[in-house]
This record gives sequence, C-alpha cells and structure tokens, in this order.
Amino acid sequence: MAGLKATGIEGTKAAIKQILNTAVYGSKDEGDYAKNSPPTGPDRRTATACETGGQIAGKEELAYKFLSICLTSATETAGKPCHKEVTNTYHWTTANSNMNQVWSDMPKLCPKAAKGKTTAAAIHAALTRVRTAIQYKSDAGYLGNKYSSDCDGTSANGLCVKYSAKTSTNSEAFHDIAWVKP
Repeated sequence: MAGLKATGIEGTKAAIKQILNTAVYGSKDEGDYAKNSPPTGPDRRTATACETGGQIAGKEELAYKFLSICLTSATETAGKPCHKEVTNTYHWTTANSNMNQVWSDMPKLCPKAAKGKTTAAAIHAALTRVRTAIQYKSDAGYLGNKYSSDCDGTSANGLCVKYSAKTSTNSEAFHDIAWVKP
C-alpha cells in the first residue's frame, strides 16, 4: 500500500493488482509460477529457501511460502498439510519439473474463500491470523508445521518457513516481513 501512496495513485485496479502480484509472486505477474517448464534458477525448485524466510532473489514471495508449507520432499507423504480434508500428493520434485501444474492445482487444496470485496479490515485480520500462526522460538519464528530446527519438507523436520530474525524475544519483527509491511 505504501507504493500507492508514494505514486499518488488512489485505488486504481492496475496499481493495486501490481502491488499484490509483487507480494505474491515477486513480480508484476505470475512469472515462474505460470510456466510449463522448470522454474528459472534453482531457488523455486527446492525447499532450500524455506530455511531463509522464503527469500528468492532477495524477495519474499507469498507463493513460495505456500509451497513451503504444503510440499513435501520426494520421499515423504504429507498427511494433510494444507487443509484437514484434503491429502496432498505433490512433492518438490513435481515443482522442479512442472511448476505450472503444481501452482494451478495447489490452491484447489485450500478451503474456498468467501466471495466479496477485500477490505483493509479483512487484510489486517488475515495478517493477525498469520502472525498468531507463527511459532516463535528462541532461535527463529516458524510458519507451518515445524518438528525440529529445519524446514526442508520432511516429516522429521517440517513443512514450514523459518524466519531467523523473528524470535520469541523479537516477535515485533513480524512487521519487517516484506509482504506484511504497510
């Protein structure tokens, strides 16, 4: 939203869409998430960036967070990581070879959102739910299912995103996450 204020644009659909796309995809459109071919660069192909706040090329993409919480390593079977009623059959190996397939199918595993206009109050409420979902420990904050100190898509460690600078003593740093900043 700071982008709208800085440019003096108030409420234009194109400007808002670009700001939201940048938060979700790290670019003005779906980029690698819409490609039929493997993603460019290794970052989006593995769970490696899940360990570093989900940063890809210096950007914190919400889409990658979603994959970090829902995709397992090739040897694992996730119970129901995204939604309690649905079993996920996708792995990081599928994302490696066909991100478009994974990206188009993964949102179908989520509960349906209510129809209607998105309001500032709804966005703030969603951010509050995300903040309370982060498990703040002494070493980091973890979003998703954390079982040890790693987030690598395995049942031994976790399907999660690790935020090293967001700890139990520094939980206010949540507001420093790129897609949370006002």
